[in-house]
Amino acid sequence: MLTNYLLSIFLQKQVRCLFLIVIFCLLSSNINAQWSADPLVNLKVGFGAESQFQAKICPCSDGGCYISWYDEGSSYDVRLQRLDADGYEKWASNGIIVADLNLSWVQDYGMDVDSSDNVILAFLDDRLPSMQVTANLISPDGTLLWGADGVQLTSAPGTAFLGMPKAAVTDDGYYVIGWSQESDGVLQKLAADGTPQWSSPVIICDLGTETFQLSDLKSSDAGSVIVSLIREIFPVYRYLDAQKIDADGNFLWGLPHVNVFDGGSLQMGNFPEFVSDGNGGAVFGWYHVSAGLQCNVQRIYSDGSEAFAHNGVAASVNTNFRAYPSVSFNQTTGEIFLFWVEMNSGETFQGVYGQKFASDGTRMWTDFGKEITPVDLNQTSNIRNLQYADGAMVYFIESISLSYDCIQGARVDTDGNFVWTPDILNVSTVSSYKTMLAAALSPKNISLLAWSDDRNDTGDVYTQNVHTDGSMGIKSFTVPAVSTLMFVLILMVIGIATFRRLN
Repeated sequence: MLTNYLLSIFLQKQVRCLFLIVIFCLLSSNINAQWSADPLVNLKVGFGAESQFQAKICPCSDGGCYISWYDEGSSYDVRLQRLDADGYEKWASNGIIVADLNLSWVQDYGMDVDSSDNVILAFLDDRLPSMQVTANLISPDGTLLWGADGVQLTSAPGTAFLGMPKAAVTDDGYYVIGWSQESDGVLQKLAADGTPQWSSPVIICDLGTETFQLSDLKSSDAGSVIVSLIREIFPVYRYLDAQKIDADGNFLWGLPHVNVFDGGSLQMGNFPEFVSDGNGGAVFGWYHVSAGLQCNVQRIYSDGSEAFAHNGVAASVNTNFRAYPSVSFNQTTGEIFLFWVEMNSGETFQGVYGQKFASDGTRMWTDFGKEITPVDLNQTSNIRNLQYADGAMVYFIESISLSYDCIQGARVDTDGNFVWTPDILNVSTVSSYKTMLAAALSPKNISLLAWSDDRNDTGDVYTQNVHTDGSMGIKSFTVPAVSTLMFVLILMVIGIATFRRLN
């Protein structure tokens, strides 16, 4: 009897111990959750003695993401961090170094993710005797799959101009890297082991007195990519062109390239992005300086033909200026969403406006667009537009003063009605200078944002998630180990009850 009694006491103590462990795991899982619901907190992923900036963010299949950035404190090293769906860092704090550079200045760079959640980065690289374009593929565990040096895509002399590399993962699992070189756009295709697939790079070259600069690069259908280019006729005109390149490196849209816009001039230094239409074509949004500042959209079909009248459809017909647009596309309905900075002719008053275009190009939110924020003294920048459901979500930086920027957002439905309450969501309200906002939509339809923020020093990289209902942070959490402990706990309780009945 004494032995049975002691065994019973021992089992009860084990149950109490396991119970406390379960409670601790549950509480600590909630407390240590990385995504914050507080706009005064946000999640810091990149930090250092000097500025961390030019963040890019790409979703992964598990709902997490990769975030890359430049680290100025170490001469603009390229860094990378991976987060899971709850915002937990998968790698060491401050991420990994993809390329240990020694630059004194930087340009934009390219990033994309493949179906196995490997991330491709393309960037300017000074680790060689002269500046070159390099790409590297990084696995989900942080391994540099193409080695520490990556794959060198150029062998240009030191005096050559190289600019703004881009990267796209094709739908058949290859990687296309694009960049500007002297007066041309250049593309090369790489296999999973980094081997070039085209015997020589594809050159989008001068057809006369023009020069080309790569603007954007996206995957399309059947192993192809679509590239947009700035075509310059010095010193006056900057046009927007596009070309589709098949899996073998051939021009599918013929020559000359498709003229998306040649009815005036794009502003110097502006390189518009575009989105795939999901059907072998692309949707473009841009602004031009032909009559003040005005925004247009155009869709180019898979065969290179224009959906709307040449030079596209204007976003609004009122007398204000508008610039810095961000475009998204509803692949189900064929509708286009465009958001931009609306401003007076002096550019001293600014706000955020939007427009929906029907599949035939008709403006649907009146001819003047939808007001998201009023045109006032607050300066607005970094418009980011993510299509979701029958509407869209828009994020932007609102400058209250020289050192106080807020990151805000809004969601609208197909009719332009606000979905969230209040209408405008505060994503980050810390009193600090913020810049270079990046945004992407995860497979779980969660908005993922990243930006540079000087709340602590000259700039760290912060990130934030936003759910489709306008909430932030983690809605629920799962701890597999806890379920196992609960199962063991239940078994022990059943065991004690059985033991007592038998004795």
